[in-house]
Amino acid sequence: MSEATTLPKTVSIDGVEYEVEKLSDRVKRLIAIYGKWTDETAELRLSLAKNEAALRDLTREISETVKTEAAETTEVVGE
Repeated sequence: MSEATTLPKTVSIDGVEYEVEKLSDRVKRLIAIYGKWTDETAELRLSLAKNEAALRDLTREISETVKTEAAETTEVVGE
């Protein structure tokens, strides 16, 4: 297991608290993977939220631009 991996001091499984330092290396690796994947999931959720916000903004800009251009075209045709 990497030195950079930060493990929690305890884990709770089925309501029982276990000290991580007393668990096997295999369990520690699994807990490390769980932590890494949890962090990655949080990062993906943040990225998704940013993309969704950007899409809403882009949708608003497209809508406003189409309406503006349509109004300009109508004015020219109507004159």
